[in-house]
Amino acid sequence: MSVRTFSQTLCRLLLALSFLVFSLDCLGLINGYRSIGIRGLHDVEWMGVTVLCALIQFAAVWLMFGLRSRVVALLGLVLMIGLLLWFEALGVQTSYGSLQVVASAVLALPLFFLGGGRFALYRRGWADIV
Repeated sequence: MSVRTFSQTLCRLLLALSFLVFSLDCLGLINGYRSIGIRGLHDVEWMGVTVLCALIQFAAVWLMFGLRSRVVALLGLVLMIGLLLWFEALGVQTSYGSLQVVASAVLALPLFFLGGGRFALYRRGWADIV
């Protein structure tokens, strides 16, 4: 195994872990605000955050299996930024959300330029299956 393949696979798995930690932290945070009722969050806002967190977790699972790593890394990063901006608009303060988005962006750069590495479920996507 070459160093390049190892670093691509490591970046992919660390980015997936970052997506999972961020989404679970956001779900716990918004559930706390909803149960306490501090900010007056409505069910629509709570459901929107839940859907975005589910999409981020879906992107993390795809990254773990190595499916379309370049596209999924950028999609998950955009969803993370959108969720962080939504929290800012709602007035919900995250403890380390912006730092985690920056760390995820740094991890997504090698994936975007080099790909996800050799160790993937399907290297060329779904074209060879059909």
